[in-house]
Amino acid sequence: MSSTTIIILLALVGFTIVFLASYFDNKQRIIRTLKKLPNKPRSGLKTNQFVKVTGTARQIDEVLIAPYSKRKCVFYNIKIEQEKRSGKNKYWSTIVDEEKIQDFFIEQNGEYVLVKPQQNPKNYKSYMVKDKKTSSGIFNAPTPEFLAVLEKYNVKTKGFFGENKQIR
Repeated sequence: MSSTTIIILLALVGFTIVFLASYFDNKQRIIRTLKKLPNKPRSGLKTNQFVKVTGTARQIDEVLIAPYSKRKCVFYNIKIEQEKRSGKNKYWSTIVDEEKIQDFFIEQNGEYVLVKPQQNPKNYKSYMVKDKKTSSGIFNAPTPEFLAVLEKYNVKTKGFFGENKQIR
C-alpha cells in the first residue's frame, strides 16, 4: 500500500471514531430525542406519557441543596473521582456518584405541570451541565468547601505518607 492510502485510511478511521463518539454522547442522544417530540399544550398531557415540556422548575417540598455549589435545585448529581495507578497506567476511579431528584412543577405562563421522576426504576433521562468543578492533588490542597464535601462522603484526602490524594 502506498503512504497516501495509509494516511487516507487513518484519517477515515479517526473521523469515524470522532463521529461515533459525538453521535452516541449522552447529550446528543437527549437532544435527538427531544427534537422528535412535539410540544403539547398543558391541557393535552396524559399521565405516564413521554413528552417535552419547557418552563421553569419549581419545587414542591423543601428545596434540595447541591452538596458542593450550595445552589438550590430540584435535581443534582455529584461525582467524586480519585486517580489510581496500576503499574505505569493512571485512571480515574469513581468513589462517589450520587444523584438526587424530587417531584417538582414546571411553570410556564402561569400554568403548571407536575413532574414525578422515579429513580428505581428510572423513568427519566438527564444531562447535567457541570455547575462547579474542583480538584486536589499532591501540590494542590483541597479548598475548605471541597474538604467539607469530601468529609460528608467519608472520602480520605491524605495518602499513607500524608500527601494529598489526586481527587476531582
